[in-house]
Amino acid sequence: RNPFNLESCGIENREMKTILYYCPRFNFLKLYGPVIAAQQRLFPETKAVIFIHKGVDTKRHVIASQENMQGVQAMFDNVDVIESETIDEVVQTHDVQAIVTVGIKIFLTKEKVRQLRSRGIKFCALGHVGDEIIHILMLGEDVLDEWDVVTTLSEYWIEVLLKSGKGNFNERRIREKVIPIGYVELDQVKDFDAAQIRSKYGIPVDKKIIYLSTAPIFGSLPRKDKALLQLPFRSANPLAT
Repeated sequence: RNPFNLESCGIENREMKTILYYCPRFNFLKLYGPVIAAQQRLFPETKAVIFIHKGVDTKRHVIASQENMQGVQAMFDNVDVIESETIDEVVQTHDVQAIVTVGIKIFLTKEKVRQLRSRGIKFCALGHVGDEIIHILMLGEDVLDEWDVVTTLSEYWIEVLLKSGKGNFNERRIREKVIPIGYVELDQVKDFDAAQIRSKYGIPVDKKIIYLSTAPIFGSLPRKDKALLQLPFRSANPLAT
């Protein structure tokens, strides 16, 4: 697959100039890193800009990218890292044609998103451990109107969304906007040497490996929201109780 599919956003390669990565939280970089690497490899004529939204409440200061600007800049080559209180000047100065975020709940107002989209700027949401599925369930199908494309892990997650929606979603509309592309954070795994890893950690060559990871279920939320959030995870994980 191509983890960076411009065509799915309705963007032709020859038109692309700059893609802005909206980064209020430091931990967004684990997804942006592989995507920016793919952009630089596949479309070297384009630019990547990481935008640090100054003054935005990022839930916890420890993960606020504005608290560690040098750390952000140190992670990337040939990428502009810009901190500002407003996104408009950055979009104008760098001729931005697409904005990438993590998840579909972002810190820009609906009015600002609509204003930017009215200027022809495309909005793409990278899926992250099912957050995109949860947000659609919480906010409703109409939230997709604000996006050109929302990515998710696999076709199975789309089925989970439709099933969890209990017939309240338009399947055609969901499939037009929610695109399975895999999980970009794991793109680097394709270059791992399985034999070398088995040797390093003493794993027998004739044994299968099961990798298990879990995502938090946001236990601090109200009970009604917590039940909604757990639904897609339970649907996707037969071991969940």
